[in-house]
Amino acid sequence: MQDSDSELEYATQYRSVFDELRNVMPHGTFPQPQVGGDAPTSPTWEVLPALPTDVFGAVAHLLRVSGTIGWFEPSSAGLGSDDSIFLSAEERIDLEELAKAWRTDGESEGVQDLWTELLSHKDACLRPRLLCQEGRGQGSLDWCKVAFKLILTADMAAEGLGRPLGGDEERVNVMRDLLSAKNQPDRGGQDEKTIAGSSLRRRHRHPASMTERIDTDVVCVLPKGRIAQVGCTLRSLSANLALLPPRATVRCQWAEPVAPLRHDDRATLDILLIPAPFEIQGIDFEEVPSSNGGAARDWGNFSLKQSWIEDPYLLEDITIKLIRQAKKQTKSLNAIIFPEYALDWGVFGKICDAAWRDAPELEFIISGSSNNCDQHEGNHVLTALRHEKSGRDNRPWISAVSRRKHHRWRLDARQVSDYALASALKPTVACWWESHKIMTPELYFHRFRQSSTFVTMICEDLARSDPCHEIIRSVGPNLVFALLMDGPQLPGRWGARYASSLADDPGCSVMTLTSWGLIRRVNQSGKYPPSRAIALWKDETGSVEQIMMPPGDGPAGVLVSLAGKDTTDRTIDGRCVSNWSWRFHGQQPILLNQAENHPRHRLMGLGLRACLSSMLSTR
Repeated sequence: MQDSDSELEYATQYRSVFDELRNVMPHGTFPQPQVGGDAPTSPTWEVLPALPTDVFGAVAHLLRVSGTIGWFEPSSAGLGSDDSIFLSAEERIDLEELAKAWRTDGESEGVQDLWTELLSHKDACLRPRLLCQEGRGQGSLDWCKVAFKLILTADMAAEGLGRPLGGDEERVNVMRDLLSAKNQPDRGGQDEKTIAGSSLRRRHRHPASMTERIDTDVVCVLPKGRIAQVGCTLRSLSANLALLPPRATVRCQWAEPVAPLRHDDRATLDILLIPAPFEIQGIDFEEVPSSNGGAARDWGNFSLKQSWIEDPYLLEDITIKLIRQAKKQTKSLNAIIFPEYALDWGVFGKICDAAWRDAPELEFIISGSSNNCDQHEGNHVLTALRHEKSGRDNRPWISAVSRRKHHRWRLDARQVSDYALASALKPTVACWWESHKIMTPELYFHRFRQSSTFVTMICEDLARSDPCHEIIRSVGPNLVFALLMDGPQLPGRWGARYASSLADDPGCSVMTLTSWGLIRRVNQSGKYPPSRAIALWKDETGSVEQIMMPPGDGPAGVLVSLAGKDTTDRTIDGRCVSNWSWRFHGQQPILLNQAENHPRHRLMGLGLRACLSSMLSTR
């Protein structure tokens, strides 16, 4: 008894389970009413939170901070021991039954018992192995076992958020409906206002966390798609919920169309890639003078002039003609993607209006942009999504969102040489940095079909692990689109290397896309073998596909066909989850027809000198 008292006394010198629980849920687990002018009732933590997402967020945070995931024994067939956290097959079946009752009937009495048991260990040391390391006994893993029971139950109770359940289970999933209601845009799905200058509506922000009692300045919780099949982390333990960092670190959103989602069938997802700009002039890169009047030898700033959109109707015209040509190759054109910096908001809005008139079946359009719909300058990604018929007029409508790039582009002397920019950016300056305000990083996860979610990255977002790679691995979107302003997309270059890391863990399918204009500059420099690889595909199978720009130097696109495949993901505790993986199934060049390749039209994509040379050579 004396040893036990000594151990407890020593443990209280360290942060306790309750200390951290109170940190992540500072206002308690249950809202306390205030009567009249009375002071608010003191918060309580004894009542089970109403939402499984709150339970998951609180307990997952405890396990992450305590570092006890490594003590979990995944197998249910082995024998437990004092130095592991073991759940028998019988215990796991009991947890499944508790989760199902909570998910379908709102019955949580058994889960409340687990929560009460966790609170009975509230004075336990948050890091139980710390006592052992300090030579003060083993320390107890009892609270950790209860915590693992709770996190698995909460995770299973949230089934159906990121992917549908089968048959009767989907129809009686009351918890899914409750949690989805928590994820509505701030002012409701029908309150979006048309953005000035276009017919697109601004989509209001979704909550940063699908929780109610969790302090989002500590952690956030969102649904998830793919599950990491390697490693031993909380990411590979959860099947339906993702633990994310505080909203100030990266402000994440899980966005869904306001109408019922289209079923993931075996039809292809056909995407038109338009690698604009088709030509980039050296003077499009401009020095941004510093406050002292010029660039220092070790630091300079640059911006892009975007001469290719000086006449926005030209690119709009090219896009519509490419759409019409693409529709001759597919029964349903599903998406259009442009690279980094391809457009600005004004051109994007015009292209979206025109594209949906010509191809009303389009599900989304993505483009890099030099500003957003509020005319804030910088490096942005714009995403427009189609919503099925809803509201009073029962008509489809298009929403738009944007976010900033997370890192600035840095051009060193080698890149200035590779892109032949020495006449615009002094090669004597060691590093040229993109003029861009980062502000609060954001990530939008767009669920566009029942089991399919995509996220978009901008160039350095893909190359730098911080701040979003861990988040993408936690949420596990099926598709990642990386918009680049880069050279050829070769299997040995950086884009393929970083795409592989997300394809391996958690199993995302990744597509990178760059502009033909910058590839042309690299090819014309003569420093490297010429390449026409404007895009690259990488998926969990290890498959690498180069997507090639069609022959010629004028405007063109590529129609990429993806097909879904049923796949089974497993959590480290052995649960099997039916999931969805997109695979590459072919590319088709999309060329303007012969009339549209007349020299007058080709001026849109060729410089005057190149066009005159081409005309003379054909005589």
